Amino acid sequence: MALATLVVSCGSDDSSTVAEATVPSAESVVTPSEDAPAEPASDGGDLLCSDIFADDEIEEFFTEPAELTENDVVPGVLQCTWETIEDADDLQDLAMQTIWVQFYSGPPTDVSTVFDQTAFEPVDTITDVGDEAWVSEAGGIAKQYIFIEGDTAGMLMYQEINMGGSDDVHSDGDAEVLFRTFHDRVT
Repeated sequence: MALATLVVSCGSDDSSTVAEATVPSAESVVTPSEDAPAEPASDGGDLLCSDIFADDEIEEFFTEPAELTENDVVPGVLQCTWETIEDADDLQDLAMQTIWVQFYSGPPTDVSTVFDQTAFEPVDTITDVGDEAWVSEAGGIAKQYIFIEGDTAGMLMYQEINMGGSDDVHSDGDAEVLFRTFHDRVT
């Protein structure tokens, strides 16, 4: 997995003035609704992003509008990316949020080769999710939550880039709530 680092210099001739990516922290947790969205398809390969999270759930989590990009070009793998919709003219909202989800529904993909825990070390174990689950840092700008359950596996990555010193929106605990919901809806 490749991660891009975003460096921004705003309104200064001093090229050393750089915005930093921050690890999210929050004051409140938005918990996805128990009854939304619809039940996942019986074959994990037929799963849609809207089966995992409804648009309004993501927008409530982000506290602003979001855009979904869905990709299922690799058989047995679903990729969903929700990003906040940023207004280039709004200099008050300088935090961008992204949730990236990958779901592997089994063969032809061998999940043990995709999610080898040693490749993500150091990791913190997450209990009561799948056969194994963990969280790790992703390049210092995001947290990635991963589970393996039988032939299926999934990853949820939450990233918040705060470029203006505005308050962070979410904590690591908030992202873990989303991860647990993701697991419950696809397994």
